[in-house]
Amino acid sequence: AGRPLGAEITFDTDPKAAEPPRWYEIVGVVGDIRQTPSQTEQPPEVFIPYHDTFWPLSVFVVRANGDPRGLTAAARRAIASVDPNQVVDAIGPLEEDLVAVTSDSWTRAVMVGLFALTALALAAVGLYGVLASEVAQRQQEIGVRLALGAEPARVLRMVVGGGLGVALVGLGLGALGAAALGSVLASQLYGVRATDLASFVGAGVALLVVAALASYVPARRAARLDPMTALRRE
Repeated sequence: AGRPLGAEITFDTDPKAAEPPRWYEIVGVVGDIRQTPSQTEQPPEVFIPYHDTFWPLSVFVVRANGDPRGLTAAARRAIASVDPNQVVDAIGPLEEDLVAVTSDSWTRAVMVGLFALTALALAAVGLYGVLASEVAQRQQEIGVRLALGAEPARVLRMVVGGGLGVALVGLGLGALGAAALGSVLASQLYGVRATDLASFVGAGVALLVVAALASYVPARRAARLDPMTALRRE
């Protein structure tokens, strides 16, 4: 509740008549801890004295100033002074354990990142090709507008604005789909949020730049042509 320190809890939900329940006093509260990188929610957990558990293994965490590897011999001597027959399985920096635990998630993150960059490149190439082809097919329309006295700068703004409008509609639909699927990635990758604003903005800006170039380059080329030449082109 509000002040758990000093309160008592028990795990004997159905105690026997001859055996009174074992009560434990709460002496501290810690933050949520992920047991695995893919764990999205932290279930309620408690730490109890080692002698009251059935787990035959224990892990000690030692804080060190400087390189923790220099404490290996001292740690072994300290454990041997308490129990010479105690087997020490391994001693090493906590960073190595974290790397080992998150290696699978890191590999998945790298693969997803490579696939995402490839998809972004393919989307950029496809977007450029479609918009550039569409603008090229509008050369006669551009020629008509120029022949009727339209300013080239105004025609360019109209064509580029149309290309950016199409790109914005596609980006909006893509952002909705990415946000819906983001929770799936967040559950599989460590440290990845469902809505990574930097990734969304970066991909969106890149595609908008591609759309602007795909619309501007052929439109500018068509605007420089003589109106009669543009009208005669099929």
